[in-house]
Amino acid sequence: MKIEAEYEAKTLLSKEHYDQLMQHYPDALNHIEEQTNYYFDTADQQFKSQHSALRIRQIAQENVLTAKIRIQDYHQEVTLPLTDAQVGEILATGTLHLPDDFQQLLHSYGMVGHLACAKLCTHFHTKRAELKVGTLTLCFDAVTFKDHSDYEFEVEAQSSEQASYALRKILTTYDIPYIKSEPKIARALKTYTTP
Repeated sequence: MKIEAEYEAKTLLSKEHYDQLMQHYPDALNHIEEQTNYYFDTADQQFKSQHSALRIRQIAQENVLTAKIRIQDYHQEVTLPLTDAQVGEILATGTLHLPDDFQQLLHSYGMVGHLACAKLCTHFHTKRAELKVGTLTLCFDAVTFKDHSDYEFEVEAQSSEQASYALRKILTTYDIPYIKSEPKIARALKTYTTP
């Protein structure tokens, strides 16, 4: 199990502005990963109401369960690697089976939703190009939901202020407008809900 803080700032992009940024940061094309993201919540959306999320992300040969827990201006991420068999069982049943120590840790962070009642609520695919620039990580995401696609640019940094500053500076430099970006899970839930 791994715990780390996530400080990020992001914006939605038009396809034109996404392509424009990719032209200015071509080295990002050397670091592309295909992700499938599965999100879980309770029927009454307890995790959403806490500005938190439970996700399984599949990348190539890696499966990671992540709890994103909102703390002031950042997310605390608690991650746990999963085997293909564990993911297969979870996706077949649509229900998470979390180890006791993972559940206890989530409870200690105040993520008190009924973890046993969490069910698969949405999924989507992300093609992410990523580039390290000093202490920053620039993420260029092309996201495919059930009935549409969109584009997002994200800056990860060592503080929320640093991430916001870097995002504004890049957008200003390339004359790209800021468009508030809801979390991907929120955008996915607007277009797709499992029966």
